[in-house]
Amino acid sequence: MSYFQVKRYEKLFEEFERLTQEYWSALPEQHHDSFLGRFKYTENEESLRVRMKIAQLLPLVQRAASYLGVSYTAKSIPPAAIGGVIVPVDLFQSVIDPQQGYEIVDRKHILDTINVAKSLAAERKRKELVYMLLPWNWIIEICAFIIRIPFLILRRAGLPPKVEENIIAHAIKIVATIILISWLTYKGISLVGIDIVDLIKSFIK
Repeated sequence: MSYFQVKRYEKLFEEFERLTQEYWSALPEQHHDSFLGRFKYTENEESLRVRMKIAQLLPLVQRAASYLGVSYTAKSIPPAAIGGVIVPVDLFQSVIDPQQGYEIVDRKHILDTINVAKSLAAERKRKELVYMLLPWNWIIEICAFIIRIPFLILRRAGLPPKVEENIIAHAIKIVATIILISWLTYKGISLVGIDIVDLIKSFIK
C-alpha cells in the first residue's frame, strides 16, 4: 500500500463523515413505525440526494477500511425474552440503514468507527511517507517490481496468486542457499562430500 493510496483513503473517510453529518441534518423528524416494528428513515428531497452519494461511497469506504484493518462490523444480540440468532451489523451501512439488527444503531458508534478509520489512515500515511522518503527503499521497490513483472503478466493470464507466492518463496530460498554457499567458500569452509543439489532441494521442500 503506497502513500498516495492511503492519502486517498484518508480523504475518502473525511468525505464520508461530512456526508454522514449532512445526511442526518437533512433528515426530517423521525417517528418509529410501531405497526411494522422496525425503524425506517422518512426521507425528503434533500436527504435522498445526500443518501445517493453515501450509497455510492459505501463500497469504497468498506474496501478501504478492510485494507487498513478497521473493524466496522458490530453484533446485534437478540433480547433474552425473544431469543434468536446474533445478527452482524455493518456500521458504515447503518448511516442510511439504521436498524439492520434488533435495534437502532447508536450514531455515536458510527462516528466512532469513522474516526478510528481516519486515525488509522493518518497514522499509516505518516509511515508510508517516511518509507517513501528513504532512498534505499526506492531501490528495493524497483527490484521487487522487476522481479514481479513475469508474474504480473501470468496473473493477467489467470495464474492464481498462491502459485506466485510459492515460486517467489522457493526462489528466495535458492538465492539464500547460493549466498550461504558462496560465503562458506569464501571463508574456506570445505563443502566436500555435500551434495549441493540435495542441499538446495532440502530448502525448497
